[in-house]
Amino acid sequence: MMLFPALMAGLAMTAGAMANEQEGAQDNSPPAHPPIVPAGPDPVYPADFYAPFQPQTALDVLERTPGFLLSEGNSLRGFGGAAGNVLIDGQRPTVKAGGITEVLRRIGAARVERVVLLRGTDAAEAQGQTLVANVILRTDGGGSGNASLKFSHTRDGRIAPSAQISLARKIAGWQSNVELSVEQVRYPIDGIYHISDGNGMPTETRHERIIGKAPEIGLAASTSGALAGGTLTLNLRLNRDGYESNRVIMITPADGAAMIERTIGYDEKGRSGELGLDWTRALGKDWSAKLVGLGRVERLSTSEDYVEPGYRGVSALAQKPLELVGRTTLTRGATMCSARNWGWRSPITGSAAPSTIRRIMAAA
Repeated sequence: MMLFPALMAGLAMTAGAMANEQEGAQDNSPPAHPPIVPAGPDPVYPADFYAPFQPQTALDVLERTPGFLLSEGNSLRGFGGAAGNVLIDGQRPTVKAGGITEVLRRIGAARVERVVLLRGTDAAEAQGQTLVANVILRTDGGGSGNASLKFSHTRDGRIAPSAQISLARKIAGWQSNVELSVEQVRYPIDGIYHISDGNGMPTETRHERIIGKAPEIGLAASTSGALAGGTLTLNLRLNRDGYESNRVIMITPADGAAMIERTIGYDEKGRSGELGLDWTRALGKDWSAKLVGLGRVERLSTSEDYVEPGYRGVSALAQKPLELVGRTTLTRGATMCSARNWGWRSPITGSAAPSTIRRIMAAA
């Protein structure tokens, strides 16, 4: 009987000794993060700082940067705010579709040399922002890639897959990267609604079922290299997406009248292409010139088929917007001395005025 207490006491002493050894080893371990390297008033975070987080992309790196919150910018006309508060090698990415998040996701974390946090007045490219992250990439020409595959289980028992693959490397002196993404999202809805009047008396019961799916495929690529005494960066984005749903509503009146079946079929398709360019050249004596251009074309179409006993309404809408934007700037040091912007956007044309859709819904 005395053997068991002695054994437990021995185990306790052994565990205590092991804990003390682990604590001593932890005390002698290096700090979790290397010290931040100062660069004037702007902190610099080297690549080693992010190593404990094991980032996979430049987006992961920025999300782990202390004191920095990524801003997507906006999707208004032009591209001034589309790049948000991020620079890549001191330049704003000339993108609109997908925004800065997509650009950062295509850059492998292994390509990031350091991140410098800038105040908005410290660089001409950062004007209008209170805090900007300048992502400096390595120039050793090494390649990197990322791939991901995800599966989501929807309420109707189906599987919704999504996949992304990206590759970045230097080709003939041009730093290039490409990404292909495919996604299939499903939106199943099945519900029963009990309708009552103002006095709380039941008037009808509705059983509504919606099966919707939204496929999307996108191709994005960019390349940067020396051209005509300066540096040219090109960004290309092609995208095809859509949404299709079939909505069935079974209406059972409380007074025993015949059940009413209402169906609504909706289909939406979209295609878009975007090309952006950025050419920068040093002119000497601390002067530099920049030419930025962006063109975007879209093809959008929607259709709806509304059917119930004694009535059918069909509507369709087609749009073909085109946008062209350009900007030239002349900079001395960190001060923008001159800027000229121009842009053109085609009027949205199509068929089936929105009032057609309103009349269909009013007839329900």
